[in-house]
Amino acid sequence: MKILYLDLGMGAAGDMLTAALLDAMDEKEKEEAIKDLSALNIPDVRFDVEKSVKCGITGTHVSVKVHGTDEGEGLHEDHHGHEHQHAHDDFHEYDHGHQHEHDDFHEHDHAHQHAHDGFHEHDHAHQHEHDSFHEHDHGHYHEHEDFHEHSHEDFLEHDHGHHHEHDDFHEHGHGHQNGHDDFHGHGHDHEHHHSHASLEKINSIVDSLNVSDPIKSDVRSIYKIIATAEGHVHNKPITDIHFHEVGTMDAIADITAACILIRRIGADKIIASPIHVGSGQVRCAHGILPVPAPATAFILKGIPMYSTDIKGELCTPTGAAILKYFVNEYRSMPSMTSDNIGYGMGFKDFERANCVRAIIGHDTNITSSNNYNPSPDMAMSNDTAERPYPDAPTSQSAINDSIIELRCNIDDMTGEEIGFAFEKLLEAGARDVFSTPITMKKNRPGILLTVICSVSDRDMMVKNIFKHTTTIGIRETVCNRYILSRESETLNTPLGQVREKRVSGYGISRSKLEYDDIVKIARNTGMSIKEVKDAIGVK
Repeated sequence: MKILYLDLGMGAAGDMLTAALLDAMDEKEKEEAIKDLSALNIPDVRFDVEKSVKCGITGTHVSVKVHGTDEGEGLHEDHHGHEHQHAHDDFHEYDHGHQHEHDDFHEHDHAHQHAHDGFHEHDHAHQHEHDSFHEHDHGHYHEHEDFHEHSHEDFLEHDHGHHHEHDDFHEHGHGHQNGHDDFHGHGHDHEHHHSHASLEKINSIVDSLNVSDPIKSDVRSIYKIIATAEGHVHNKPITDIHFHEVGTMDAIADITAACILIRRIGADKIIASPIHVGSGQVRCAHGILPVPAPATAFILKGIPMYSTDIKGELCTPTGAAILKYFVNEYRSMPSMTSDNIGYGMGFKDFERANCVRAIIGHDTNITSSNNYNPSPDMAMSNDTAERPYPDAPTSQSAINDSIIELRCNIDDMTGEEIGFAFEKLLEAGARDVFSTPITMKKNRPGILLTVICSVSDRDMMVKNIFKHTTTIGIRETVCNRYILSRESETLNTPLGQVREKRVSGYGISRSKLEYDDIVKIARNTGMSIKEVKDAIGVK
């Protein structure tokens, strides 16, 4: 069974999860994944991927640029630099009465001038100068101690009693003075108006993404988790929840990236450690709230979490929602053989490495007594003398994958309806769907519908079967599989490019040209399939 294990000892944010998954991939797979991210078709959004070092450990840092600017540098964050998110409504006000610690993103000269890493220049004697698209009075990076503000990445609308006119998402004109005190207060005497996006608009943006339908479904479901949490906190239906528009683009990018990478990894089971949520408090217009923030705490209901003396919010709403949607189990690392390990880095430096660690590997089938327990049906190798576990199967004969088979009997659907159900189940991510003719009660002809899916997709697939068929019961079987290693390469032939699929393992090696590519050439040239195969040398 292929396992993805997430070590969340320093919390989780969307960008850190994305970076960890990317860092855990082979170089070739990583290059292909980055191409997928670049082709998402999110307006004015790009991903920046770079190496980062925390406590001597080298990993990957991923940032999202909206209109060329890192949204983490334009919002008040306390830990991950750009990935804290809260959706809320017009009434939800967060003030700026909190203390700031500034790292190299934000240098403060308390004689009223701030230098902002090339992005912002603040003269707090009534003038703010920013880059060409982003002008405002408080868009700099904050690291907070006991009291820190929630301008959570994308979603938080800040109603500070002053006015913002928006063009290209963010233009703030201000003339005011900042007083530096124990709590870094911002005095404002005008109002903000922010552009917002409803959940319906977000779903429309998701529909336009250049990704598969299963990934779109993942993104919509994760956003719904966040909206549901915010609706609960503010006692409003999710249809009345609105998200900050600039942050929406940033958050869609983070969530979609995580979904793409998790799908690419294709783990049969995703396991995570209990989540470190940080500690401290949040000062907002309604008072002082504890970490984790209310929406994050709601999302994490039923999920093991803990706090230490590290100040700040280590788990963001987006990170929590991604974990809630994908993770099958929360526990310490199981017995597994690791294949790849990745580190996704945050911005801030702590005594502990500020990262999410992703480990991709396989179940070792080792019991707590460390005695190997292979299936009795497995073929054994005669070469046992040099193996540490003489009774263990060789790597080629070990079970290396697991899938779920979902089955149900149906006798009251038309052929057209069954065909539509097949289509929707495949769109939802089923690995295969097929039917077998059967005879049911009262000698009625019917079908046995079988849906094959990964372990991580089981719950979603069950919902889709109930939605698109008339069945009232579904049977489940977990199946272990022996599989060959697969790879693909694009060949240049006299008639154009054709993909070649290769499989190997168990002493077997064979290849096959992609049938769809051959059909495409046949249609474009007017040749028969046999003529195309002969022309490119297929036997």
